[in-house]
Amino acid sequence: MIFDTIINYERYKLAKPFELAFEHYLSLSIDAPIGSMELGGGVKAAIAEYMTKPADTAMPEAHRNYVDIQILLAGEELIGWYPEGMLSVKKTYDAANDIEFYKQQQPLHSSCFLPMQTGYFAIFYPWDLHMPQISVSGSAQVKKIVYKIPVESI
Repeated sequence: MIFDTIINYERYKLAKPFELAFEHYLSLSIDAPIGSMELGGGVKAAIAEYMTKPADTAMPEAHRNYVDIQILLAGEELIGWYPEGMLSVKKTYDAANDIEFYKQQQPLHSSCFLPMQTGYFAIFYPWDLHMPQISVSGSAQVKKIVYKIPVESI
């Protein structure tokens, strides 16, 4: 997992598909339309708007075939992070959607919560269990872009 500000993304010397995603993000405005798109090289992007929710209603997730880059365009949220092997599976792997859901470990403070806001990014590799869309202080609207980077391209 990598969590940092956008101005530092180049420090990580990431593979070309990551550069493509960050360059795309830097070209966006707050008014970017909701929806999904292919950026080339197997990189996908999806812009969504939603309301954040309480942590105890969320489920940690992980992916096998894609690395997530999550960047907020507007609003703020928390994203829970758990190291691999800490949680047990709740819903088995769905290959069509490349997602597996996990049971939360109680108490919730056994997770690390990343304070996401505009100008920050988080990268989640397949071994990073993550729980997005968590409210900071009550439900709030968020606009986010999530990039999917194929594991085989890194």
